[in-house]
Amino acid sequence: DGGVVYYSFTDSQNWEAFDLTSIAGPIDAFRCALYDGKYLYFGGGQAVVRYDPSKPFNSFASWTTFATNDPTKLLNAPSTMIYDGLRYVYMVQYGFGYGTFVRYDTQGAFDNAASWKFFDLKSVSAAATGFLSAAFDGQWNYLINDNQTPAITYRYDTTKPAFFDQV
Repeated sequence: DGGVVYYSFTDSQNWEAFDLTSIAGPIDAFRCALYDGKYLYFGGGQAVVRYDPSKPFNSFASWTTFATNDPTKLLNAPSTMIYDGLRYVYMVQYGFGYGTFVRYDTQGAFDNAASWKFFDLKSVSAAATGFLSAAFDGQWNYLINDNQTPAITYRYDTTKPAFFDQV
C-alpha cells in the first residue's frame, strides 16, 4: 500500500555499532546528541564527535572529532546541545564546577578551533555550573541548572550581535 514499513526493534540484524573511542580516545560516556539537518553530533568527555550520515556508519572517514587541550576552554562532558536552526550548535556542561557555554559555527571547519567560541557562565553568576538541560525558543537559549537550590534558569539572547570568547 506504499505505507511506512517498520522492522523488528528486537532483531539484532537491524542494529549496528561503532566504537567512538576508536576516533575520540578514552571517553567515559557520551551524554548528549544532536542532529542539525546534515550532521549528528555526540558530546562526551573532552571531545565532540561529528558523524556524516550520508557516509557509511562503520567507516572512520564518516566521523570527525574536535577536542581542545586548552584548560581554559573545556568541552568537559557536554550535557546537552541546541541547534538554532540556522548556523550555530550550542553546548553546556554537566558537572559541579563546570560553567562553560560553547558555540560551534557550522559554517566553519569542525576541526578548526576558530569555529568554536567559549563563554564562562560563572562571569554571570558564580553559581552558574552543572547544567542538566537546555532549550531554544527561536531567540533565547534557556539553560537549566542542576546544582542550585532554588533552581535558577539562565538564558542567552541569540539575536545579540556578538558572542565573546571570554573563557
